[in-house]
Amino acid sequence: MNLLWIDAETTGLSSDKHSIIDICFVETNRKGVEQKRYTSKIKPSADWKKYAESRAMEVNHYTDEEWAEAPEIWTVEEALIKVFGTDADKGELLIPAGWNIPFDLGFIREKFNFWDDKSRKRIKFYHHPLDLMGLGWNYIKDKPRAHLNDLCDRLGAELKDAHTAEGDVNAYIECYKRLLY
Repeated sequence: MNLLWIDAETTGLSSDKHSIIDICFVETNRKGVEQKRYTSKIKPSADWKKYAESRAMEVNHYTDEEWAEAPEIWTVEEALIKVFGTDADKGELLIPAGWNIPFDLGFIREKFNFWDDKSRKRIKFYHHPLDLMGLGWNYIKDKPRAHLNDLCDRLGAELKDAHTAEGDVNAYIECYKRLLY
């Protein structure tokens, strides 16, 4: 099984009222060698400003100008299925992987329809994700709060463009390789 490294930057912490505004999926083999990649900003939902958390928007570097040409979420979903999807009854499962991956998967399950319709292509997730925070815990357990930049510092991995989906996924993969090899 290959790994599907995922990061979703959001307008807040609640998947039922906040939007995904930046996403990156990178499929690698078990050695961390990239097979496929998709990354995109996503136009927030119509009522996003009513619910958006100002701290989340600051951390994610959101500006109206940067997101002016961002595609709608359904366009991104179609592109993700085109790149990573397989026939519902065929294909290999992908192991979802990332930092605090249950958070990202919660948003993905809420916002995307990857697994509900068995008659079309979909992304097939293995039911046990790989959480890089847990994998690297021995390197950061002395920290009061576990952050990706702490693990990167301890492993000598680069964290470029932190809190962008693609920047974080690139750091995940580099940390993973340093932890295992």
